[in-house]
Amino acid sequence: MHFSQLLSVTTLAAGIYIAAAASDASVVKDNPIGAWIIADTSGKDGSNHGMLAEVSASSSSDGEGVEMTINLNGLSSIPLSGGPFTYHIHQYPVPENGSCDATGAHLDPTNRGDSPPCDKTKPETCQVGDLAGKHGACPSLPGCSNTFRDPYLSLTPGNPAYIGDKSFVVHYANKTRIACVNFLPSGKSASSAGYNSTSTAVSSASAPGATSTSTSTIGAGNSATATPTGSVVTASGLASSSLQVPGFAGLLFTILGFTMW
Repeated sequence: MHFSQLLSVTTLAAGIYIAAAASDASVVKDNPIGAWIIADTSGKDGSNHGMLAEVSASSSSDGEGVEMTINLNGLSSIPLSGGPFTYHIHQYPVPENGSCDATGAHLDPTNRGDSPPCDKTKPETCQVGDLAGKHGACPSLPGCSNTFRDPYLSLTPGNPAYIGDKSFVVHYANKTRIACVNFLPSGKSASSAGYNSTSTAVSSASAPGATSTSTSTIGAGNSATATPTGSVVTASGLASSSLQVPGFAGLLFTILGFTMW
């Protein structure tokens, strides 16, 4: 075989390998039904840009995909500039030192990569963890909420799209990481799980000034029906409403100890 022919065959094989490696995400149809868990709500810090955040996830009655609700609020009404703000599920949990950089890249079991940007009209072609790309970024912070159903997320340990042992990370538009936090299963606190629940202020270099103070809601989504059932005491001693999800199996996570970075 001539060298040119060998090169062509090699190039073709490499192209086929890349195409195979970067496949579309699969709809998850086997999320657990009949159980749900809840974690503690949110940590706080003393800075002007401290965040209070809750992120919940529960499986639907047919086990297909995950119903997700995101609320990003703050201890102060002083808004951040540098948006729109994106949020993703990252590969690794936040370590004890609180480093958001250590959470790795977006959850991406299909090896899609960051480029080109996600096309929300074709969510199956996006990274599994690119929630903002699929469901919309936050126009402003603090004060952003979004509810949606994502058919490509899993609540089953061992599934490549499983989110229960991952982290949730918020970014500025320039991709700088603002804050990060771990998903916690029911009955664990930040300290018992070995997570860092201490937040630090956003530096002036990465949070330069104020913008609009309005609360932003992204899309209508398909939300699960959640019914308040009283109060629970969190690890930090703060009272918070527990949410029961009738007819939904569970994995209900809330954010504990948002770490600013």
